[in-house]
Amino acid sequence: QSRTQTETLTQSRCCSLAMAASSTSRLAREPLVAASGVDSGAPDEESTRNFVKAELRTMWAIGWPMAVSFFCRFAMMSMDTAFVGHLHDASSGGTQAPRGPVSFALAALLFEGSPVPPFSGALLEDAVPGGARGPQGALLADTYGAKEYLAGASLSDMATSLVTIPLLAMAFGTSPLVGQALGAGRERMAGTWAQLSIFCITVASLPFHVAFFFVGDALGALGFRPELCELAGRYARFSVLWVIPNSWYVALRFYFQALGMARPAMYVGLIFLGVNAAMNYCLVFGGPFRHWLGWSGFGFIGAALSISISRILQCAVYFLYMFVWRRHHLATWPGRNFGFLRAEHVRAFLAQTLPQVGTMVLQMAISQSITLLVARLGSLAVAASSAATSATIPFTITFLASLSTLAGIRVGFHLGSGRPDLGRRTAWLILGLGVALMLVFALVMLPLRFELMSAITDDEEVRDLAVQILPAVMLNLLAASIVQCCTGGILASQGRTRLSTLLSLCFELPLSLGSIAVLVICYHVDVRVVYWSQAAASVLEASVVLTVVKRSDWERYAAEAQARQRQGQPASRAEAEEEQRGPQPPAAVGVAAAEPKAEVEGRSGQRHALVAAAEPKAEVEGRSGQRHALVEAAEPKAELEGRSGQRHALAGA
Repeated sequence: QSRTQTETLTQSRCCSLAMAASSTSRLAREPLVAASGVDSGAPDEESTRNFVKAELRTMWAIGWPMAVSFFCRFAMMSMDTAFVGHLHDASSGGTQAPRGPVSFALAALLFEGSPVPPFSGALLEDAVPGGARGPQGALLADTYGAKEYLAGASLSDMATSLVTIPLLAMAFGTSPLVGQALGAGRERMAGTWAQLSIFCITVASLPFHVAFFFVGDALGALGFRPELCELAGRYARFSVLWVIPNSWYVALRFYFQALGMARPAMYVGLIFLGVNAAMNYCLVFGGPFRHWLGWSGFGFIGAALSISISRILQCAVYFLYMFVWRRHHLATWPGRNFGFLRAEHVRAFLAQTLPQVGTMVLQMAISQSITLLVARLGSLAVAASSAATSATIPFTITFLASLSTLAGIRVGFHLGSGRPDLGRRTAWLILGLGVALMLVFALVMLPLRFELMSAITDDEEVRDLAVQILPAVMLNLLAASIVQCCTGGILASQGRTRLSTLLSLCFELPLSLGSIAVLVICYHVDVRVVYWSQAAASVLEASVVLTVVKRSDWERYAAEAQARQRQGQPASRAEAEEEQRGPQPPAAVGVAAAEPKAEVEGRSGQRHALVAAAEPKAEVEGRSGQRHALVEAAEPKAELEGRSGQRHALAGA
């Protein structure tokens, strides 16, 4: 009778725990389950095939909405410079309606953690060949045209991208940590990492706000033309509004994507891509108000206001939908307190993110240095390289960012669950998938490279040179996809972000930048040689990174991932009980939310499991210990019936 009562009370408690996990938690975790039942030993052909199928389904469920979100983010950035590129009036307001052929915006190409492409908007300084100039050579105010506005906006984007790199790095570090937390069954730790990311972003952003007001001065110190510095500084001052909302949105997006909820960000991204286009049309050119009210928009600064308003509203809408309306955060959110600021959590988070800051800053510096070196080869080399990279960057950025984020989530999940074998197989699966996607993209692009370059530019000389360097660009991007997937995804999920920085410092810096500097400065080689040299350096770096991944001690990094998630006190009572129960069997590794559901659906199996779990403790501790355990198991009911009465009933039984 006592055992039956214990089973009933404990089963009631487990059912209440299962009900407490809302349906949103199931929505968050179900896509993250992948082949958790595969044995850790040498897999046979059938188990490997089942694992690959399950893992690919999981990656597809998370990956394609994530890729669309990345593409929308890049398109929103490029859209602003595209509208600016249509300005033909001198003033910042009262601009004319867009005219002429569609121009391809050369936006700053640093985009959310991906490798920086070799050429950026800094080259647009060379796209301003002349115009009416004053006595000191400055461009007169009434001669600003599309090239000047485009150059100023792109220079501003280049400078502000460099300033916001540390904030974005703190957001990127969320994905591997959340994946590890879910794999380890420490759901509340997933929310802890998200809270830490938001807090660190907010604190660190304060000095970076000040930097936005000195963009023009910084560019002037680097020797850029005064009129471009003035335009870039003005554009940056009106862009300062989006710094914190944009960083918050990126951090929250990576948090929920790691939970398996990638579609809401995709829908929000698609909606605000259209919103940003409409706002650009209205704020830059006046839109319908031009005909209704005679208002011709804000002109140049209208694009900066548009992206600022769009990103603020995007963050607000996403927050209201995920936190207020659907409440998707409840299953993993540790509560409204400052427990996330424990020293062990802060140290682990900074150890993961600070090296990423160094890596991204170093990649940005290398990219811009290569840009300036190639600019020494002349305007033809500048134009051809810009055309080649502009044709490929929207797709390659999407591939690189999505694959590296997927690697961080999935590999981190398996390492956190204590399954290094699955983490290793997932890592190689993602690498193979990335190479396959890039090869398919190259097989589509290369046969059509002449037509593609003709769509980008009508200058025959520029087009022909761009066609010739495009194969080298594709090879460089293939190698870059391997490097980014390894460093930004696999090594980050292993907690080896310092090694990523070291690889960039010891290989990318001397091999890529150093070799190009020697070729350009000492030998004045052709731009074709420069691109093939850079591709060769990238291939060598990719081979080194692959060797590092192959020789990884997966068992060690799995143990470190679990220890990282179990630092400090348990985040919830349910998680404390999970720790007391010990490690889960292999078949249960994966989504922790699925366990309460299984216990509810199989009541008889649950009773046997609960009795089996209770008996050893009773045998060891004796009858008095058993009574104490029964009192603890009955606590939920005791809160209703009264503790003293329950103890008497249990003692009598």
